[in-house]
Amino acid sequence: MGWRVPAVWAAGLTLWMAIVGIVYHALLALDFDGLRWWTDQGLHTAVPIALFLWWLAFAPRAGLARRHALWWIGWPGLYMLYALIRGEIDGRHPYFFIDPPKIGWGPVLLWIVALGVVFWLAGLVLVALAKKSQPRPSSSRRCRP
Repeated sequence: MGWRVPAVWAAGLTLWMAIVGIVYHALLALDFDGLRWWTDQGLHTAVPIALFLWWLAFAPRAGLARRHALWWIGWPGLYMLYALIRGEIDGRHPYFFIDPPKIGWGPVLLWIVALGVVFWLAGLVLVALAKKSQPRPSSSRRCRP
């Protein structure tokens, strides 16, 4: 007997890592070379793709519901809050889109809302994909002559 990750956590982790890869490549990618290129690609490309493929092939998906797409916004939301508080304390903001001294609070709040919507919509897609890829229950009724 083995321990399995609950479906809601497996899907949440998959969603978070997929969006890490997408946001990185869309907004944050740097031009590294050598070993830094390999580690950067491993973290931001290979791991998200591998996790998504694992989720498609092996992860439990039963029981996922649309409400989970809202739950999955919680972790990125907490991270944004942490990053903003830490940035106000030490003056270092990890990303340009949550750097109020650089772009102002209005744009930062717009980025946070936009990312929240992206996480929510992507979560809904993941739930729909899970429902579509689940095996259909076989009918226990048999026709008798």
